[in-house]
Parts: sequence; structure tokens; C-alpha cells
Amino acid sequence: MEFVVSVMRSIWLRRNGWIFERKFTSPESVLQQARANLNEFQQAQQNGIERIKPTAVERRMVRWEAPKEGFVKVNWDAAFKANQRKMGAGVVVRDEEGNVQVSLCLPKDCIQSTVIAEATALWRALCLCAKLNIQKVVLEGDSLEVIKAVNDREECLEWHGQIIEDIKGIICTHPN
Repeated sequence: MEFVVSVMRSIWLRRNGWIFERKFTSPESVLQQARANLNEFQQAQQNGIERIKPTAVERRMVRWEAPKEGFVKVNWDAAFKANQRKMGAGVVVRDEEGNVQVSLCLPKDCIQSTVIAEATALWRALCLCAKLNIQKVVLEGDSLEVIKAVNDREECLEWHGQIIEDIKGIICTHPN
């Protein structure tokens, strides 16, 4: 099982290397890297990992908090490469015990800004919830600009306003 996970991770990294860096890695290299990663993991498990005391900054970092019973938490985030006008987004849906129920990733081209990338990630998270009929949802993302725009009762007239209005529409039709 550990080897399968290591191979899948190596395939994922190969895919990202091709999409974002146009760097091709041979299938044999993927397997070699998976074996090396697995050996390193197994050695760390056998030797034990020495814990390092967290710094003051790390202690202040926010940890994931479970939603109330009967709810799921949907975490969404996006990354944006301005020079290539590309984005990658991720969505993870977890239950109150922290178990992953569903996740997705979304690469997209021709994106103009970080705000559009973040708004697109939130839009995709909401579409996923609507499609799967997930109704009791706590949304969590790190883009304050997008969150404020979505919570604003006024129509968003910015460049990213259409996607913000689409998000508001989904929230109105699926209010929980």
C-alpha cells in the first residue's frame, strides 16, 4: 500500500512538472523516485522522527478545526502564476472527524489575477457541493478579498465581479 501511494505521488509530481514547467520525466524515473521516497519514509518510521520544538510563529499558526456535528468543512485555495496566466486550485471536503469525503484539483489557463484564481476555486467548491447535494457546509478559504466581496450585499463591479455574482447565486439557491 505504501508503495502504491509513493508511486501515485510521483505520478502527480510528474504531471505537475509537465503542466507547470514543461519538464518531462520518464516513467522509469517516476518508479525510481517512488522507490527512493518509500525507502526514505520507511527509514524515518524505523528510526523515529526527532521532534523539534516549534517556533513562536509555528505555535501561532492556525490549525484545522472540525465543523459542528452533521456539517462538513470545505477548504478551498488557489495558486496563480502571473507570468503564465495559469492557476491551480484545490478543494477538500471533510466531515466532523476530519475524514476526507471528496477532493478535487482544478488547473486553468488564461487567468488574469490572484483574485480571479481564488474566486474560481470558491466557485468550483460550491459547484461541487451543489452537485453532490452537500447542504450543511462550513466554507474556509484564505482570500479575504474574495470573502468580503461574496459577503457584500452590493453588486461587485470589479473585473472579477461576474464570478463573485455567480458565487452569490449558488449560495442563494443552496442556502445551507
